[in-house]
Amino acid sequence: GILLGSNDDIPAFRWVEKERGIMMTCSAPPDCAEIERRHAGDGLLRDGGASRGNLLSGEGWNVSFHPNLQLRLPDTMGTLPSAVSNAALEINVNLYPGQHTTGIVPMDSFHCEPIYLPGFAPSDDEVAERIRVYWQPYHQRLQQALAQIKAKHGYALLWDAHSIFSVLPRFFAGKLPDLNLGTADGKSCAAGIGEALAKSVEGYSAVLNGRFKGGYITRRYGEPAKGVHAVQLELSEATYMDEQPPYGFREDLARELRPQLRTLVELLLMLGRNSDPGS
Repeated sequence: GILLGSNDDIPAFRWVEKERGIMMTCSAPPDCAEIERRHAGDGLLRDGGASRGNLLSGEGWNVSFHPNLQLRLPDTMGTLPSAVSNAALEINVNLYPGQHTTGIVPMDSFHCEPIYLPGFAPSDDEVAERIRVYWQPYHQRLQQALAQIKAKHGYALLWDAHSIFSVLPRFFAGKLPDLNLGTADGKSCAAGIGEALAKSVEGYSAVLNGRFKGGYITRRYGEPAKGVHAVQLELSEATYMDEQPPYGFREDLARELRPQLRTLVELLLMLGRNSDPGS
């Protein structure tokens, strides 16, 4: 509850709410959304702050991972959110030859604004330490999770979800489509999965393997020949929030978006299961 300014009504990391008959867990995005709803108005970041990569937004003005957008995922799916801000380290380095990138430890923002004051940029040793402390453990855990899922079911599905400003001249011209699906030009998943996902989108603009074809995670772990199918979603932030200060979350937009995201996730589950050689 630190980001919310109070630990009241947050009795533990995990607890049972008897009146509702449900288990609450502080690491579950939907439960974090409910916790944040209860504590609205007390967020420590509400006066112009930014929350990057946190399950709780602290009511910051600029939020890159907002629990209120999260879905109640099917029981067969789990989540592995990054524990570090993209401004400190990029878990999913973009691999687009000839195009701009911020690198694994960014020195400037997507808007080409310096992240550090002159003379305070991280040293080579600090960069190496961030990679050791954050990047390597995350990818080790992801590899382990995929291996465990594949060992249990014979195949594994990876849904790599991100969001980004709809207008970023540094990375692309004009305005980004609402939903940008990437399968590394069909190399990270079985044939037809990306096309079916793109075709399922209704009421939003969508593109498959456009500007965002899939970053490091999609390309590194997607091995359809070995039963691991990976798809990246780069979601335009204009679909669920205001993109100008104070960067407010738009529940009216999110309410329309959630069913579409749910459709994509459920369709991927079905397509992945049908792509399993043992199914």
